[in-house]
Amino acid sequence: KMMSFVVGNHVVVDRRLWLNSKGICVDDRLRLTRSVSRVLRLRRKTTAARIEMRSEKQELGSELQLIKVCGISCGEDAKIVVDKARDILPLHVKLYLGMIIWPKSVRSVNHETAKEIVSVARDSGVSSVGVFVDESADEMYESYKEYGIDFVQMHGVKSRRARSALAAMNVPLIDVVDVYSDGSYSCKGVEEQESDVEWTLFDAKGGGTGTAFDWNSFKNPASVNAAYTNRWMLAGGLNPDNIADAVRSLRPPALDVASGVADKDRVRKDPARVELFLKRAVDAYSQ
Repeated sequence: KMMSFVVGNHVVVDRRLWLNSKGICVDDRLRLTRSVSRVLRLRRKTTAARIEMRSEKQELGSELQLIKVCGISCGEDAKIVVDKARDILPLHVKLYLGMIIWPKSVRSVNHETAKEIVSVARDSGVSSVGVFVDESADEMYESYKEYGIDFVQMHGVKSRRARSALAAMNVPLIDVVDVYSDGSYSCKGVEEQESDVEWTLFDAKGGGTGTAFDWNSFKNPASVNAAYTNRWMLAGGLNPDNIADAVRSLRPPALDVASGVADKDRVRKDPARVELFLKRAVDAYSQ
C-alpha cells in the first residue's frame, strides 16, 4: 500500500511505483516530488491498472473454486489432506480427493483402500475421484458403483471413447486434455467440448510425471471455448514452490496436485508439503 505525507512544499512517498508487463512493481527507496497532483495522478493510474488487470483475469475465471489432491494412496493420507484443507481453504473452495485405479501406477489403490478413501471423503463432506486409464465404459461404471466414488476421471483413448456411454448412465465425468511441454494442446478438441463433462483437466502429457508445461505459452481454455469458463482444472508439475507463479500466470478456477505434495517415496503424502501448497495457493489468489 502506498503511503504519503506532506513536509513543507514536498510530498514524501514511502514507495516508488511503476508499471511493467506483469503489473505493479514496488521499489522501497524513498521518492520526493514537489507536486501533490502528480502523486494523486500516479495513484489513480496504478489503481486503474490494477482494476483493468483484475477484470481481464476474472472474465476468464480467476476465482479459485476447487483444489483436487490426487494420488491419495491410503485412508490415513485422505484424513491428513482433509484436516489440512479444513484449516486453510475458504468455505467456498471445494476439495476433491483423487485416487488412481490403474495397476501400473505406483500410487494405485486396491478395492479395500478405494472404499476406505471414499468413506473418509463422504464422512468429511468432500468429493472423491477415481482416475482410470484405458478402461471400457462397463469397467469404469462397475468401479464407480462398487466404490461409491463421485467422479470418474478418464485418461487414455479407450476411456475417452467411453465418455458418451458413461454420461448416458449419469456418471459425473472429468475429462483430460494433454498439454505438451511448450504449452500447446489440441484447440480443435477443446472447441468441440461437450456439456456432458463436469470438469476438464489440462495436464502435462502423460500425467503424473511431476513435470510442468510452459504456462506463459498456454492458451486459457475459456478464450478458446466459453464453455470452459469456470470449468477447467490446471495440473502438471504443480508444487508448493511454483504454485504462486502458476496462479499469477493463468488464474485457473481449479487446481490439481499429486506428486508435488508427495513424500520422498512419491507415494505417501507429505503433510508439510500439503499444508504449504494449500496456503500458497490460497494466498496467490488473494493477490
